[in-house]
Amino acid sequence: MAGDTLRLSARAMDANGHSMAAEFEWASTDTLVAAVDDAGLVTGIGTGEAEVTATAAGVTGRAELTVVAPVPTTVAITPDTVALTALGQTAQLAAEVRDQAGRVMADVPVTWASADTTVAVVDSLGLLTATGGGATTVIATAGEASGEALATVMQSAGAVIVSPATATIAVDDTVRLAAEAFDENGHAVEGAEFAWSSSNVSVAMVDGSGLVRGIAEGTATITATAGDARGTAEITVENPDRAALVALYHATDGPNWVNNDNWLTDAPLGDWHGVETDQSGRVVGLVMSQYDSDAREWRGNNLSGPIPPELGEFRGLKRLNLKVNHLSGPIPPELGGLVGLERLELDGNVLTGPIPPELGNLASLTLLRLGGNNLSGPIPAELGNLAELTWLSLGTGELSGPIPAELGNLAELTFLRLSKNNLTGPVPAELGKLANLTDLWLYQNDLSGPIPPELGKLAKLAKLYLYPGSCVGA
Repeated sequence: MAGDTLRLSARAMDANGHSMAAEFEWASTDTLVAAVDDAGLVTGIGTGEAEVTATAAGVTGRAELTVVAPVPTTVAITPDTVALTALGQTAQLAAEVRDQAGRVMADVPVTWASADTTVAVVDSLGLLTATGGGATTVIATAGEASGEALATVMQSAGAVIVSPATATIAVDDTVRLAAEAFDENGHAVEGAEFAWSSSNVSVAMVDGSGLVRGIAEGTATITATAGDARGTAEITVENPDRAALVALYHATDGPNWVNNDNWLTDAPLGDWHGVETDQSGRVVGLVMSQYDSDAREWRGNNLSGPIPPELGEFRGLKRLNLKVNHLSGPIPPELGGLVGLERLELDGNVLTGPIPPELGNLASLTLLRLGGNNLSGPIPAELGNLAELTWLSLGTGELSGPIPAELGNLAELTFLRLSKNNLTGPVPAELGKLANLTDLWLYQNDLSGPIPPELGKLAKLAKLYLYPGSCVGA
């Protein structure tokens, strides 16, 4: 090859084949192919064939030489193994080309290729880029020679995101968290596995699928870990009844209540004035008035303003007593959602508007006192659905329209007070079905028609008030 050298030697012999001393003259038949110096050192000049001669005493020896062009014979890629951990991550590869003499060939064109471009692609300069998980062979070709390198792409989590990032749940309630892992370039890591943990298992616990359960009031950090990456969510466990109590406090001028001990503090709800809770801390009673046994009357707690609809969220409430305060506005229909309510006492306020028919959904209700307000409109027929009701007091208001015959369905009713309203029409004969009734107050209305003879069947009736000042004992 051009630039290569080769040392030739010559020996002179006599007629009998014996070596003899001689001076040689060296020459090349084509000095564009090969040149030779006086010592027989041949240097390749260019490709082709040339004859090199050595002459002594008129006798010449010859050597045929061929100078060939260098060709790529081997290709080596460095590095020969590459591990990528993120989609879009790159690695620079280099190819070393050697000729048939094992010499590095500079500036030889190299063609790059990836056997699986869904795993990695390589550009014309050997820059490798990860495109998907798996393994591929990277090939560098120069002439007829080629070399290979192994590239693997296995995403590792560089970041974990947990959603929702914050959540508030009640004791014994659950929330499902989801975790996503991303590599260092922000690409999702498919099939990532997570280890879940809670910073405070006494407040919230989490299982291997990210399902969090509230244990007790407080806060806990839930962590999802994938490899060295982790993400968190902040979980607050609180009594869901707290929000409804806070709404009541703000809606009814809590700072000016007669007694607001512990309200809006971190004390257990059962320590808030007028609040009764069960063993799990859920509100079962809310009593904002007290009976003064000396004066023989109820005294309120100076609540004023509207009844907030949030009170309808007390799923465990059994008694709601807001009587003899200064509450105004309508009765929220949301109170019809208090499915466990047994006693509802709102009498002695300045409430206005109609009686919500949704109160007919209170299947466990035994006592309903709404009198002494400015309620108007008809008595909802839906109150006839209150099968457990024993006491119904709607007196002293602005109620109008007929007495619903459906009230005759209240088989457990012992006390019915509808007096001092604007009720019209006849007394329904269906009231004669109230076999347990002891008190019936209907006076000071605009009722008309005869007294139904069916009332004579009420064997337990002790007091019957039909007109102002009249009382008929039974």
